[in-house]
Amino acid sequence: MIRQPQPVHEVPENWADLYVNELRSYALAKTSDPNLADDALQDTFVAALENLENYQGKGTFKSWLFVILRRKLVDCYRRNKKFRQIPQVENFDSNVTPLITSRLNGNSSVQSPDEEAAYKETVASLHSCVDALPRGQKEIWELKFELGHESSQICQQLDISRSNLWVRTHRLRQRLSLALAD
Repeated sequence: MIRQPQPVHEVPENWADLYVNELRSYALAKTSDPNLADDALQDTFVAALENLENYQGKGTFKSWLFVILRRKLVDCYRRNKKFRQIPQVENFDSNVTPLITSRLNGNSSVQSPDEEAAYKETVASLHSCVDALPRGQKEIWELKFELGHESSQICQQLDISRSNLWVRTHRLRQRLSLALAD
């Protein structure tokens, strides 16, 4: 009697040999941080082992691991709050950024005429850049940054998914950063 080999997913000892290189490459490409990539990879294998009974065999086992890894990367980003931070534009004058932040937080006191002029100039540039945005990105700017709506409200109002909102917000930030850097 010939013994049939066990399916790959039933031999956890082989998972690292078979999948670690591809999974780690993917995680590194998404995070650019070897430590974060390794953490996500470790969490992926632990989650796969703990939830092996949920693997239904509808897709390849490798695809199932990639789905788990993507979810673990999202969890890592949320823990580190990378999605929630608005990146600062590199070319902003170090005196202007705190002034804008304080104005956005409701503090309207100005310490000098130079700061007031710098603030007005930066706000004018920002408004000019926002006006040049495509309609969809401009809507998100207004809802998220001017009106302060929560992501769930924006998704419901625009009838889009959270991931689509994240992509649109990311593109919006990139476009504004490039425009303000010019």
